[in-house]
Amino acid sequence: MRIFMLWSVAALLAACSDNPQTTAPKSIGNATTATGARDRAPVVQAAGKPTDQVGFTKTTVLTSKTTLTAGAYGGGNVTCPAGTYLSGGGYWITLVNGATWPIVVASMPYSSGATYDGWATVLRNTQPGAADVVIVTYAVCAS
Repeated sequence: MRIFMLWSVAALLAACSDNPQTTAPKSIGNATTATGARDRAPVVQAAGKPTDQVGFTKTTVLTSKTTLTAGAYGGGNVTCPAGTYLSGGGYWITLVNGATWPIVVASMPYSSGATYDGWATVLRNTQPGAADVVIVTYAVCAS
């Protein structure tokens, strides 16, 4: 324990020395050559989208409505249109005729191809007192 405390004190004293050193890398954008001309790093454009603004500019909420009968296992899904990206999703449930709440098995991103481009919700409506329920699955799509 004493050795640990000695190392801790030594590290603290070294960090608080009178000659602090910067940890940031030197900038190459302001370097000058022997002739006094400034060298500039080339401007690199990102290949990702979008390129003309910061972040996404529009979000759209798409929904899918499904009725799940008593004793059934199922749910719904909704897919974002081409050219948009899934940024979130979820569900809401409407009980019909005083039904008991169904069990939500999953509410998660959904893949209709190579990428996650939609939202899926799965319910189990098999509990005692179950009746028909309406489930609305929604996806938030950004472009």
